[in-house]
Amino acid sequence: MENSVIFDINAERLPVVSMTDIARVKPPYIHFRRQYHEYIFYYILEGEMYLREGEEEYHLVENDCILLDPTRKHVGYRTSVCNFLYVHFSQDIRELSVGGKGCMSEGDYTDTEGKEQDGAWTGRQDKDIRIPKYYHMDEMLKTLRCREIARNMTQLFRGHEPYDQIQAECLFQELLLIEAADYANSMHRKTVPVHGKVREVIPQLITYLNTSYQEEISGEMLAEKYHYHFDYLNRQFTKWTDKTIFHYLNTVRVERARQLLMTGFYSMEEIAAQTGFRDVYYFSRVFKKYTGITPGQVREE
Repeated sequence: MENSVIFDINAERLPVVSMTDIARVKPPYIHFRRQYHEYIFYYILEGEMYLREGEEEYHLVENDCILLDPTRKHVGYRTSVCNFLYVHFSQDIRELSVGGKGCMSEGDYTDTEGKEQDGAWTGRQDKDIRIPKYYHMDEMLKTLRCREIARNMTQLFRGHEPYDQIQAECLFQELLLIEAADYANSMHRKTVPVHGKVREVIPQLITYLNTSYQEEISGEMLAEKYHYHFDYLNRQFTKWTDKTIFHYLNTVRVERARQLLMTGFYSMEEIAAQTGFRDVYYFSRVFKKYTGITPGQVREE
């Protein structure tokens, strides 16, 4: 799905959330035609959703986000099984068109709203963020955090303690920031000087690291799998992500381990095995290096 609309959001103000929850639907339910006076954000947690807004049709799958605006009616056009976060909110938002004569392009966004400093991407320098109408996030670290936000935000919104509502709105702001940063980075990657077939390989490698982190992964194995010398592949990967392959892999493993630690259901040995670490000692050493605290401290918290 091509994005024809980008939303410019004032990040200096918290969104005012009027309604949020996690919905679970199945046939014969289908979205009825409606048009609200406020914005609606959907994040698909599981399953799929078929939605039409105006003349555009969207087939949404797991980890897709969509922002529906109050100027257009939307309706479901097919039944499905779907679990999704919905957020009704108001905020200072400006709609920008992408493409066409006199309109911004995605390349313009990358060129004009961010800059390079000592080789590092700094992103936008003002207090506005931009997110597309439709976006898919596939990096595990970010999707895990978004799911955690969805659970905590909806619980806080239903709470009765002082400032629960504000905390929920802060979490929603964080979710929007995660999406905006991921989108900005995806636009930047289109300008990264990685050329040839390896440009197609790196996104495949990122997906592999996010889904196969529990396996034993070596430089030799990756070189054989992707048909490039490991040193060359690592250099191109670093240009793309600002991390070496194994730094990125350890970040994924540590974040997944943190999630498992917080459940309280697994032993250290089980967590180490499930996240690709060869033993508990090595797991603890890497975890502390990347987080500043030990696995045991996370469990105690």
